[in-house]
Order: sequence, then C-alpha cells, then structure tokens
Amino acid sequence: MLARAPHLVWGRVSRALALGLAGRGKEAADEWNLVVAAEPDDVSHRVWLGRALMATGDFKSAAEALGRARASWPSNLILHTLQAESYARIREPEAARGVLVAMKDYMLQRDLTARGDALNPFLLLGSVDLLEGRFTSGLARFEEALDIKSKSGALFAPTATLHETIVEMRRDLVTSYDELTRR
Repeated sequence: MLARAPHLVWGRVSRALALGLAGRGKEAADEWNLVVAAEPDDVSHRVWLGRALMATGDFKSAAEALGRARASWPSNLILHTLQAESYARIREPEAARGVLVAMKDYMLQRDLTARGDALNPFLLLGSVDLLEGRFTSGLARFEEALDIKSKSGALFAPTATLHETIVEMRRDLVTSYDELTRR
C-alpha cells in the first residue's frame, strides 16, 4: 500500500502504530518522522513521535518533538511531564525545571488542580530538586504539594503516603546533621 500510495498518511500512521506495538521502536520512530514530515501541523503525530523516541531511548530528540507538540497544545499537561522526563533522563535538570515551571504557571493561571501525582507540578519539581541533590528544596516542594492536596480534599491514601514520605525525609535530614548517628 505505502509503495503504491506514499502520500496516504493514514497508512504510515497505521504502520507506525503497529511497529510500536510490535516493540520495534526505532522503525516506529522513523515512520513517525515521515508522518510528521507529511503533516507537520498535526500535533498528535508529534506526540506519537515523541513517545516513540522515548521508547528508543533518544530522549534528546523526544524532548524536542514533545516541546513542539506542547507549544501547540499547552493544555495537554501530560506533554509537559513527558518533556520534563526526557530532559531529566539526559541529565538536563534545568531544562526539565523550565518545562515544569511553565506547567505550574499554566495551571495556576487557570486555577487547575492536578488530577493525579503524575500531573502535579509541585511533586515533579521536588523530584527534579532531588535529582540535583537539593534535598531541602525538594522537601519544601513536597510539603507544598501536601498542603495543596490536603486543601483540595484529595483522597486520604495518597495524601497520607506523601505525608509519611515527608516525615521520613525530615528524619533523614535531621540525622544527617547528627555526628553520632552518621557514624
């Protein structure tokens, strides 16, 4: 089909999806690149390209593709998290932080509440702080997230788990300053 009618993008989309499901990530990413070249204004194709590139481990290219998709579709918050994860995996925490700050600002401007921890910019920013070795800053972010979750009436179990994590982090921080405990 593709050999006879290469202009039919839907055929390439079907092939890219099938290759991805078959675990042939590199081939899927190559196919998604052809799809994006044929229809550069279709944001969903850029999203799929970014996900395929993440699956192959090409996080730098994935971050670029997801960034272009995010610029066209800023309300899709998962694109922020995927792009930030891509940056984090290539050890570019400042770029990851920039994406997450943009996500946080977008959500605060529109008074949006994260539907889950994967879309909570405060938790994600705390994770980036931990990635950089900034324990105290990460702890402060987690406490901010806990405060927001508590006020929003979030389910008890995830809130309790976050609270327990914060308590353990505070305990670890205190013991790290104690000469006797460290020996």
